[in-house]
Amino acid sequence: MDIQQTLAEIAPLLKRGSKVQLYQQIRLRVEHGELVAGQSLPTLTQLAGLLHVGQMTVRHTLEELVSQNMRITRQGSGT
Repeated sequence: MDIQQTLAEIAPLLKRGSKVQLYQQIRLRVEHGELVAGQSLPTLTQLAGLLHVGQMTVRHTLEELVSQNMRITRQGSGT
């Protein structure tokens, strides 16, 4: 599945600014193989736009995923 399509499916499931829901949705999609750990994600700005949440929500969510040893990378992050 295309990463843009997968992320677009997450957006309607989120309440505005919900880091917990975003974390759960991304983790669930990684566990089900819809998002591959280590797969490059769009930039923070693009993710926030696709998911209709703030950039800080995306940033905190990605930081939490990384702290849980989920290998998530962003374009241009050098990782």
